[in-house]
Amino acid sequence: MGGPCFILREGADSDDKIRGPDCTDNFQLRPFEYQGRTWQSVEQAYQALKWSDAASLDAWEQELPSEGESAFNYGNRMWKLARTTIGGEKVPDFDAKKLEIMWLLNCAKYQQHMDLQEQLLETGNARIYGGKSTWLWSKYNGLIQRLIRHRLRAGEALTNTDGLLEALEGMAFKDEGSRAWRPEISESEQAQLDGLPEAKMGFMDLKRHVISLGHTKAEIDDCPSKHHLLQLIRPMHAPGSIKCRSCE
Repeated sequence: MGGPCFILREGADSDDKIRGPDCTDNFQLRPFEYQGRTWQSVEQAYQALKWSDAASLDAWEQELPSEGESAFNYGNRMWKLARTTIGGEKVPDFDAKKLEIMWLLNCAKYQQHMDLQEQLLETGNARIYGGKSTWLWSKYNGLIQRLIRHRLRAGEALTNTDGLLEALEGMAFKDEGSRAWRPEISESEQAQLDGLPEAKMGFMDLKRHVISLGHTKAEIDDCPSKHHLLQLIRPMHAPGSIKCRSCE
């Protein structure tokens, strides 16, 4: 999932994030080639590559922006299309590959557009953060931009995926304290959290519920996923704790 990244200049207050250059946005409309096909944006290509059969990929490649359609609207249309398309052959282990795919797509875009490389390098040493998104893209969209910038500056091969996760995590700073740097929750802990009565709520309903319980905005903004929100309220389900009425 795309959307613009934000940057924080060196020495700036943590609340002074500004919108990053367009090159940091996976919704950006800038055609590039990947695996023999032409894609209009990273978002389009990412959603398309959830399918493996030629017919589906052909159809995705032909999904072009309408006249006057903004990058934001087109990106959201591609995201929604992936959730409503029926048929075709889905990549069975896509989730295990999605971070690497997103990385390679961004690399392809930058490699084919020198002006975008210049835009990214012009951010200097500013910290780049992903905007609100699904899964952990708030975390990894920003880290992907940081690592590409680092490798461009160092003259390293962009598409090397050896130790990619560790390389991405190495772009984070321990003092950032942002929701973007929350660790991923293990599958076993997710299963435990799914057993809480609030787990049946949707993300936004759960967020409003957590707010009603008195948690601070900083605590809630630090939660990139539904499971992180559930972590906040899990203590109230411990033996001897006082439970809220809506959870009984």
